[in-house]
Amino acid sequence: MNFLKNNSYDIVRFFINQMGIMIFSLVLYISCGFVEDVSVRSSLQLVVSIGSTLFYFALLYYAAWECGAKDKVRIDAGRLKKLPFKGALMSLIANSLNLILSITALVCIVIYIGSPELHSDTSALGNAVGILSSVYHFISAMFIGIANAFSTLAEGLYANLLGCIAFIIMYFVTIAVTGFGYFMGVRDYRISSLFSSRPNGARD
Repeated sequence: MNFLKNNSYDIVRFFINQMGIMIFSLVLYISCGFVEDVSVRSSLQLVVSIGSTLFYFALLYYAAWECGAKDKVRIDAGRLKKLPFKGALMSLIANSLNLILSITALVCIVIYIGSPELHSDTSALGNAVGILSSVYHFISAMFIGIANAFSTLAEGLYANLLGCIAFIIMYFVTIAVTGFGYFMGVRDYRISSLFSSRPNGARD
């Protein structure tokens, strides 16, 4: 609980970044919807998704780097214990709703696929999958185009399964990006330092 209390600002900041990109992505997807050609529309949605996702990751990286840089000052002064995976943990908490919804949907889809007797329009399990899917699609709109591209590799229920897995993968990539940003910030490293012989801020 102390971790949540002490880092609530940054956790909320990560979530707000997601909401901002969600709205941005939805506006662009709506614009793509006016394109009549299905293949062109799908391609545009994929481009929008990739662009929005990269922008989202850049925002998260910067926010996490800034958080790590601030913590470095306190760590060097002995006022804060060093937690290498703090950024990833904060991101995990910020993405907890996404993960709960998508993993629950994944389990329901697997059960649904393995239970032919449940395949009906009135199936409670099928309706649950639809509701869960709608919610995490909405709050993670930037990943829709990427997930749809994955889902085209299969048909029917298996397409839904692949799409759900794609969302889960993107959530863990999000956590990794945030964790990496914090890792770089707490060491006062910058991306450019990865391509130089001596990292910026490195000490002997």
